[in-house]
Amino acid sequence: AGDSIIGFNSKLQGAEAAFTALLGSGTKARTFLGELQQFAATTPFEFPDVLAGAQRFIGMGIAASNVIPLLRDGSTVVSAVGGASVQSNEVNLALGQMIARGKVSAQEMNQLANAGVQGWKILSDATGKTTGQLMKMAEQGQITAQDFVAAFDKMANTPEMLKLADNMSRTFNAGFSNMQDGIRMFLAAGFRPLFDGIT
Repeated sequence: AGDSIIGFNSKLQGAEAAFTALLGSGTKARTFLGELQQFAATTPFEFPDVLAGAQRFIGMGIAASNVIPLLRDGSTVVSAVGGASVQSNEVNLALGQMIARGKVSAQEMNQLANAGVQGWKILSDATGKTTGQLMKMAEQGQITAQDFVAAFDKMANTPEMLKLADNMSRTFNAGFSNMQDGIRMFLAAGFRPLFDGIT
């Protein structure tokens, strides 16, 4: 147990230092980490996976204010299709790369498909265009990342998708994950002096 506590707090200390550098403020970093912990406790995914996704997004230049909404949409969709942490990481990577490039490409759409997410269908439902038309538009750089993120967000927040994700969050594994995240939050609060020196 002691090793687990020290290991978790060491990882949290490293993340805080990294976010301090990326966000330019220790206060902003600590606030952001707290928000990530709160978010992780409400999803089927564990805090280390949420943290990795956030670090990837921030590292790709995505504003901190957009990170949790992206993570929330991704976790909803992955949960709804029965995915786990591996699929969540793949979706986060695809979204991050897409946003960094500023446009939709077949590469990211294939990454989403590998994670069980039908990216072309999401765009088709949002635009009324066929998959063939969308693929051709993507080849010509005519579909922006913003277009896809908006369609992804709309789909992730439909009543049907939210209900599917909620059903999955009630499973044993999801409940166990949330319990672990709750314990991590408690340990982080209780052992705060271990990394209060970072400013």
